Amino acid sequence: MAYIYNVQSAGDRGLASKINALADASGKITDISLSPEIPASYVVFKQGSLYYYRNGTTGITSTGNADASTIIQAALDALTAGRTWKEKVALKGTFDLSSQIELRDYTFLDLSVAKLVVEAGIQMIT
Repeated sequence: MAYIYNVQSAGDRGLASKINALADASGKITDISLSPEIPASYVVFKQGSLYYYRNGTTGITSTGNADASTIIQAALDALTAGRTWKEKVALKGTFDLSSQIELRDYTFLDLSVAKLVVEAGIQMIT
């Protein structure tokens, strides 16, 4: 499992620290140069007051949802079940996370053009 963290703490919106790292499930930093080459299976974005995810192959867009955490998890859950290859979900824009997001094996969560604002007390990614 590999993913990029680019996180902003909600408790310090103006001066938040950012963390950018590609890590495996144990937290060990891996080669960041390999991950951007994976095409996005889904892209998550906000339009108006709702969040959506769009299939990177078919272009089909999900039904909108006001909760960013719910739509991000739905995009992650839509990836191929039981896969043994990496698939990527890319987030674009600003996302206010109100609940935990679960990443499964062989998942790359691309936050390179995303800003995550996490509510206090939320363990963001498991």
